[in-house]
Amino acid sequence: MVSIDHKTGVFRKSSYDPEEWLAWKDDVLAFNKASFNEIVERLERWYGVEFVIKRSVPITDGFTGHYKNPSLKVVLEGMSFSSDFKFSIKGDSVMIY
Repeated sequence: MVSIDHKTGVFRKSSYDPEEWLAWKDDVLAFNKASFNEIVERLERWYGVEFVIKRSVPITDGFTGHYKNPSLKVVLEGMSFSSDFKFSIKGDSVMIY
């Protein structure tokens, strides 16, 4: 897989899990040891929301999970349980504390 950082123009070659990256076509969100930042980017695109991180301590856990046609709240509840953060959803804005 090749990805590009649109800010820097740098290309990055990496391996990928086809199930994780193609699951969207079946309304499945799939993560395999994904970083919090990777998940935030995918959730912003999936749900059309913007995340605002107000937490002073970074979330460094990797996340693995499969969600069939999930609500944003369900995904965040699972993540918050395992990584001990709080969140609120207001319109198209998600606050992480």
